[in-house]
Amino acid sequence: MHALLVSRMPKCIFCEQEKSSSAFSKPEHVLLRAFCAGFAQPIVLREGECDECNQEFGNTIDRYLARGTPHGLRRFILGQKRAKEFKPASRKDGMSHYVRGGPRDGMLARYKPVGDALEPATLPQIGFSRVVEGEPYEFLPLDPFPTREDVQKRIHDGKTHIHIAGVPETELPGVLKKLEEIGCKIIEESVPDSLKIPPGGIREYIETKALLGDEFGRAIAKIGLNYLASQYGVSTALLPQFDTVRRCVFEKRPLPRGGWVSGNYPVIRDAADAGARGHILALDWQPKLGAVIFRISLYTQESTYGVRLSYGAFNLSPAIEGRAHFYNLATKKVESATRVEQGIALL
Repeated sequence: MHALLVSRMPKCIFCEQEKSSSAFSKPEHVLLRAFCAGFAQPIVLREGECDECNQEFGNTIDRYLARGTPHGLRRFILGQKRAKEFKPASRKDGMSHYVRGGPRDGMLARYKPVGDALEPATLPQIGFSRVVEGEPYEFLPLDPFPTREDVQKRIHDGKTHIHIAGVPETELPGVLKKLEEIGCKIIEESVPDSLKIPPGGIREYIETKALLGDEFGRAIAKIGLNYLASQYGVSTALLPQFDTVRRCVFEKRPLPRGGWVSGNYPVIRDAADAGARGHILALDWQPKLGAVIFRISLYTQESTYGVRLSYGAFNLSPAIEGRAHFYNLATKKVESATRVEQGIALL
């Protein structure tokens, strides 16, 4: 008898390496576990993402998405995660929080665990204004400390009244000394009551800003490829049409220009009609582009992201049938969903 032996070792959809099954020991949560904690049967991918890639993504783009974006923060604000588990974003993540409204408008804020809740607090900062009270202050963080040029510019603009917030009393003399060292003469004034933080803490609305760039694009593209593999098989995700996005994710390169976009439109009809809160993953075929499109919403359909997953022609059109799933936060179940037929403008 003669036989042809064919390797059946699984192949990672990111590094494209064939490895033994033992190198795929961790079933990959298609949607990060950070966003689907408590779900009994989340969508998982088996023998599609190797342990080495899993670890690398967990330390980089997965960590960033869960900790360095407003979507990650929302896990705690909505009570999906316990406040004591909160870890602030790193400075390089570029996420900032501001008080909005009232005399403290523009004050720099941060979040910290207080009991079972996440509460806003002030960052160490210095504010500049033309008057003691009645006009908003322009606040600058004290870490890093403002340069001589930063301070002098505000003084030249007539913003000679300063307010220092978020600094313990024991550290205040050190801040004043640094201001004197960069040429400021300090004449102390009493703090207006309107600028004092009440005993109950900040109660104004907190606005969160974040610049979502290349790292965010790679993070959602990685989810998209895993979702594709979980729904249509690893062999589909390994097709050469997905090489461009695969290698951008693996090699930490930006996606092609216009390769991902954000929008404000519904992805699936079921959740849109019911007004339910949860996460949405969807795959669609875009006829005009001849491409597979992945769409994702985290917590709300008011903020949806689309990623072009494929580049290059397929033998069949459409290459896939649309598919979508809704992670229902109320029931902790993943539900098949009805897609809304809407195109997405990807270049």
